[in-house]
Amino acid sequence: MGLIENAKRLKEVGEVYEETLNQLLNDLTQVISGGCSALEMEDSLFPVYAPSATKKGGILAFPFKCMGKRGYLIINEEGIFFEDLDGNVNKIRSLDEKA
Repeated sequence: MGLIENAKRLKEVGEVYEETLNQLLNDLTQVISGGCSALEMEDSLFPVYAPSATKKGGILAFPFKCMGKRGYLIINEEGIFFEDLDGNVNKIRSLDEKA
């Protein structure tokens, strides 16, 4: 693949990524309580792709502030969790619960 083809492909992938991320953030907003907010909007819009460093592990994590503490909103197969920077974990919602 040449330079132009790679640039076009990367643009396509970026557009799909942006659309999917926006939908995920909209879905996440529907299921979290008002007690949680993005730490810094710019930072929180970018998920952490290696949340294995957290106790809860997961698919993705977003920098958030919940219950007055900074940490990560973690999405995993069990549900949505908040883990603060001290490693304390709180379940926000099970995946089988309705928003």
